[in-house]
Amino acid sequence: MSELVELKNTVIDQFRQATSKRDSYMFSVSGTTSDFKTTIPKVNLNSNLDYEIALIRFDAYNTIYNITDVNNKFRYNNGSAWKIITISPGAYEIDGINTEIRRQMKMNNDFDNSDPVNPKYYFNLYPNLSTLKSIIDLTNKYKVDFSDVTNPNNIRNVLGYNEGTITGLYNQSQNIIMIQSFNSIFINCDLCTNSYLNSDNTEALRAFSTNIVPVGFKFIIEPPKPIFLPVPKHKMSFTDFHIWITDENGAFINFNGENISITLWLRSV
Repeated sequence: MSELVELKNTVIDQFRQATSKRDSYMFSVSGTTSDFKTTIPKVNLNSNLDYEIALIRFDAYNTIYNITDVNNKFRYNNGSAWKIITISPGAYEIDGINTEIRRQMKMNNDFDNSDPVNPKYYFNLYPNLSTLKSIIDLTNKYKVDFSDVTNPNNIRNVLGYNEGTITGLYNQSQNIIMIQSFNSIFINCDLCTNSYLNSDNTEALRAFSTNIVPVGFKFIIEPPKPIFLPVPKHKMSFTDFHIWITDENGAFINFNGENISITLWLRSV
């Protein structure tokens, strides 16, 4: 009989806990990194309750570069010698890449300056808006080297070209322009579960497009209806948590030193 009374009291206590005021926590991190590992005073969640967590705010400037140290080399031949151009890391459109390559060609004296007002170049890069591929026009025996052996870290993937050397007057890329190597920003946290990317279980709290705002403008992600995901049972007690920002390929996203702020809401169900 005493065991029944004890069981009854236990059930009643659990019911009271479940119907009482909800547990609620807010966690905020801020810094210039895409990888936040934060230590906090110990949080003890009620083992009789279920918990869920959501991203409620993300702030960062869109300072994501598509040209970095891994793809900023351009090697060309002016008819007599090979030269390498290094494009400064940044966020470039096709026109911007063409302008920078021409600027450095001019510094190398690889242009026709017979008309100082309207100098002529032997290289021209532009997009084909119908095929979404890029086109390189070459004159005066110019060549471009997109070989990964002789020109590592070259820009060919951004422009859509296969590995090799191009020499023709008109050269359309074999592939479409890949002006950005990824499409989505994932906010991940080890306090959540039940998130999937394709068939893989992930710890992504939220995902959104890189194209929400133009480069140089601010991301302000504040979902009017946050998506809550379950907190795993092994996180009923913790003194630290981990937040990291990646693309859909799992690579960390570099915001180039701009400040990032993230706020999460953890609550009982």
